[in-house]
Amino acid sequence: MAAAGAPATVHICVVGDDGVGKTSLITAAATETFPDHPPPVLPPAKLPADTTPEGVPVVITDTSSRPEDKQALELACQEASVIVLCFSMDKPGTLRRVSSYWMPELRRLGVHVPVMLVGCKSDVRPADRSLHEAVLPIVKAYPQIETCMECSAKKLQFVGEVFYYALKAVVHPMAPLYEPERQALRPLCAKALKRIFLLCDKDQDGILSDAELNAFQVLCFNAPLQADELVGVKQVVAERIEQGIRDNGLTLQGFLFLHALFIERGRLETTWAVLRRFGYDNSLQLNEQLLSRVSFEHAADQVVELTPAGRAFFAAKFKEFDMDEDGCLSAREAEEMWSTAPGDPWATPDYAGLLVETSRKGLLCLPGFLAKWAYTTAVEPRRTLAYAYYLGFPEDSDPTKLFQVSRARRQERRADAPRRSVLQCYLFAPGFEVLVESAQGREELQRCDVAAFLFDAQQPGSFRAAGKRMLEVASAAGDVLPCLFLQANDNEATQELAEAIGEACSQLAVKPPTSYSGPRPGAPLYHAVVATAQQPELAIPETPSLKAARQYRRMLRKGALYTGAGIGVVLVGYFAWRFISQQKQAAGSGEQGGGGGSSSKGGEAGPAVE
Repeated sequence: MAAAGAPATVHICVVGDDGVGKTSLITAAATETFPDHPPPVLPPAKLPADTTPEGVPVVITDTSSRPEDKQALELACQEASVIVLCFSMDKPGTLRRVSSYWMPELRRLGVHVPVMLVGCKSDVRPADRSLHEAVLPIVKAYPQIETCMECSAKKLQFVGEVFYYALKAVVHPMAPLYEPERQALRPLCAKALKRIFLLCDKDQDGILSDAELNAFQVLCFNAPLQADELVGVKQVVAERIEQGIRDNGLTLQGFLFLHALFIERGRLETTWAVLRRFGYDNSLQLNEQLLSRVSFEHAADQVVELTPAGRAFFAAKFKEFDMDEDGCLSAREAEEMWSTAPGDPWATPDYAGLLVETSRKGLLCLPGFLAKWAYTTAVEPRRTLAYAYYLGFPEDSDPTKLFQVSRARRQERRADAPRRSVLQCYLFAPGFEVLVESAQGREELQRCDVAAFLFDAQQPGSFRAAGKRMLEVASAAGDVLPCLFLQANDNEATQELAEAIGEACSQLAVKPPTSYSGPRPGAPLYHAVVATAQQPELAIPETPSLKAARQYRRMLRKGALYTGAGIGVVLVGYFAWRFISQQKQAAGSGEQGGGGGSSSKGGEAGPAVE
């Protein structure tokens, strides 16, 4: 079975100068015989998954360095999972070409996969030549080179190992884990292993007890450590690193040392098994399988938010790392908080302008911390989920309890229940044109809770442009988007402009402008935005389309009223006719009864009946 996180198929591309032994190497590895007359180039060799040690299919591609085959060579390199770069041990010039041509050429082609440097024809290597000394400068210059080794196709020496290590370089790469020059774990690897250590330290005493070590071993390798194995592991750590063992338990330093030792001894699969069990991919980011446990699908007028449980989780993490309990995160406390994550989640250009509440010294406080997570959840909910895991959210817990999707905006406006906690305000500034009439533009406006239109009081034409844009945006949004004006340099407004602004706001049925002083606007602006969002019915501009819609509704209501009145008149007439008819019928019935009774008296009643 393929290792978790391994590619579906590993493509091994064998390259090098003409005559260095590429084709002979592949033939010897495949047939365990040395070809006396190898062909110029072999067709791709496909190895099924059940024939490879890592359980993944492998395709080995031979290449030709002839000029007429350059296009095929470039394509093979670009499709490769790993490059086996060959040189001949008896031709020093081919080794020099590794650094003067081949590595720069791979870089030019955009090939950034692992490279194995292989010295072929070791059986004819001069006795006074050392592979290590010859390749060391090249390896230092090109970190992409993961492994160097020599082989002999003629003697069948290490030919199979070439492709075994090439496969391992893809399935269990060293580059993300370890820096051979420093003989140390790479920072991302150390951060990932620290997170794993803390998750396994169930009692949070800073050490892994024998019981916790065994639970870790079973979780990652489906088998516990025997008593003598536990003793042996701790003895190795105690002998090699100070403070690696404390109170008969394995410390974080000891845990990191063990993995560095595994890597140095070529047991990268051990460390990768641990990392993949805890959700890491080959780039040491949390993998898709872990992050897809929560669906963040929502309509354009909805927003993803933290639930009370989600806010409580991040608030608890803040307090955990606020070691001096001053309500703020110092630089040292923040560094410790992100020591199990790739880095500060907001240290990217996308979050550079994010302004939240801080202390007088500019340190992040709890309300600002939670505000940052609220914003991150609204714009990148998967990022919030990933950092919840980085900060220690248990993998066996249900992450859906951290998130919720707000109701549709129309439903929120009709209900008395609390509304969404995150509002999106779009700012339309002079000189920044947006195509709002396009389908994409209209869909984007559905995400907007409030639209603000900035104008400069020093430039009268700026206000006219802002008013025109407000009408365009409001109409494109379907006449449901609350809007407000923001006025820069309000002290410079002339009396004529002030009167024009007042008249325009009256006609548009929106509030007077709010003062705007960038680049860091103050609290009045935010209060105005929130108030506008909370009372949208008082801030929707009177656009021509909205007036037409209201006039149409009034016409319908009038029509319904007239129709109702007409129906009422008809019904009254109908009931009156029925009443008179019934009265006449009753009177006729009475007279007919009287004539019959008077017939014995003569014919006086005859004319009366007529």
